[in-house]
Amino acid sequence: MVKEMAELKGKMVLGASWELPCYFGRGQTRKEILAIKNDPTTSHINFARNYGSEWVGLVDGALVSIGKLMNLRVEKIARPRPRKNKEYYLSIDVARSFKESNNKSAFTVGEVERHEKSGAIKSVTIVYIYVPPNGLSFEEQAYIAPQHVVPLARRMDKIYNFETVIVDINGLGMPVFEELLKNSVDPKTGENYPAWTSINTEHTSHNPTGVRKLYGIKSHVDHALERSIQAFIDYVDTEKLRLLIPSAELKIPENFTQSQKAEVRACHFRTDQLIDQVANLRLSKDSKRVERVSKKTDMDIYDTIAYLLFYLNKHENVTNRMEQEDASSFFFMD
Repeated sequence: MVKEMAELKGKMVLGASWELPCYFGRGQTRKEILAIKNDPTTSHINFARNYGSEWVGLVDGALVSIGKLMNLRVEKIARPRPRKNKEYYLSIDVARSFKESNNKSAFTVGEVERHEKSGAIKSVTIVYIYVPPNGLSFEEQAYIAPQHVVPLARRMDKIYNFETVIVDINGLGMPVFEELLKNSVDPKTGENYPAWTSINTEHTSHNPTGVRKLYGIKSHVDHALERSIQAFIDYVDTEKLRLLIPSAELKIPENFTQSQKAEVRACHFRTDQLIDQVANLRLSKDSKRVERVSKKTDMDIYDTIAYLLFYLNKHENVTNRMEQEDASSFFFMD
């Protein structure tokens, strides 16, 4: 029957991968398809779906509904520059090892909009995502800028003036955190960067009177991993999370320079990757951790967003703080 389908004799076999038409000389050659598969910009999940006839839209025990997540892609264009009267937060997930296969860091910027009267968070929009090249040193990751002059960490703070910089300090993230506690000089511009101080750890800053901007997250402390998972689920379910529209729908103004266009496209492409990452995650039975179904798909971008939302829920949720203060007024001490 497979042969009859290939010879267009009115038969249909479902579930065949790209290798079947290649075998019979239909469409693209095996070499061409393998080149697509091995292209670093190719999504593993999309390739499995489009070329392998594999159902990968939703895994058993999926973290969130992918359809609902896709509906959150409403932001028309990335924002390499801040808007007035908005709060910005930077979340950094540092490469976990020196191995090429697990050596990706991610920098994500969240824009917070609050309700006018209560001050509670109305929405969190992921306006900028960057994944630097693999194999960078810790110092380079602290103030790296890519070819298109995308400011990250120190340089990015100069533009956005972040309220807080959240760093995953599990494992190899700690040296980056410590580097940001030091006075430093930008090797490219020669600009001096004063040391930041830590908000929640006992690490000593080189500038004790510096801006309290660094927040370190360890997954096993304060149930951060579990609470970050719940925060991500809550923000998706309540539609308080907003994401950039798909790359295919992006329309960039003509007056943008080539470097600006490339910068914006990269952010939307990284958001495409975020969808793939979340689609590949499965919630553990105890709901305390997430697991990757396919080890070929990373979760670095998801991590930055989950930790960002954890921080916002814990420290920037004005409504919770007000409720706690109001509740305390009902208790009287003799």
